[in-house]
Amino acid sequence: MRVALAQIAPVVGAFDDNVALLEKAYARACESGARLLLTSELGVCGYPPHDLIERPEIFERNERAVEQLAALTRGKTCALIVGHVGRNPEATGRPALNCVSVLEGGRIAHTQAKTLLPTYDVFDEARYFEPAKAVKPWICDGIPVALAICEDLWGGDAVWGRRLYGTDPIEQYRKSGVALVLSASASPFEQGKRTHREDLHAAVARELGAPVLYVNQWGANDEILFDGASFGVDASGELAGRLPVFADGFAIAEVDGKSLKGWKNLEGGASPVSEASDIDTLTL
Repeated sequence: MRVALAQIAPVVGAFDDNVALLEKAYARACESGARLLLTSELGVCGYPPHDLIERPEIFERNERAVEQLAALTRGKTCALIVGHVGRNPEATGRPALNCVSVLEGGRIAHTQAKTLLPTYDVFDEARYFEPAKAVKPWICDGIPVALAICEDLWGGDAVWGRRLYGTDPIEQYRKSGVALVLSASASPFEQGKRTHREDLHAAVARELGAPVLYVNQWGANDEILFDGASFGVDASGELAGRLPVFADGFAIAEVDGKSLKGWKNLEGGASPVSEASDIDTLTL
């Protein structure tokens, strides 16, 4: 399976500009012969939307954008995976969901809401979003694919010294027998975090025995910096490739069972697995 990864810089509230970035990336994925394109968390509206979630039109704007993007997939073999705000269908709880949807054949083929909602450091998601009630894989050409949203893969992070959540999506992925994990993320930059991210996701890949592809946004929204540095690891946790820091990026990876083969950066980054110190990163 050929997977495209698009690392873009969405801006909070700039729906038209964000959709244009996603449309351009999707056209490139189709030209590359990809089966699917993975993009970042809440890429339609930008992350973090904060109190925009409390405005009723946020749902309408997200829905119109998703419909517009879904129309692009009509008659195409490439699915588009986008992050957006969704409505909570339940009568109780917070009204919004942090979602990723698979757009395929001109429609929404699958939607997964975020399960783990961080409320620490710069994050305040539990104030705005209701957590997912269920975790179900997307079946792509007979292959069960996990659709994780950033924190969903961070529940076992040892840095806290204890588990912060009473549930673990990774356990649900294991029960579903997923063969590929896709992570749509909006992970802020901090010193040393890139290595920590890669190590944590490599551990997830080894635990599940499945490759993990991770796409992070880059840029700045208010005071929060996002560094990109998207990557892929195979089922053994070995790094297959990486996109650049603080820049647009686009890559193609070939998923072959538990392997990631033929990683190719089509935009930015001369060496897909080159190392850079934190000081180097900050001066790019």
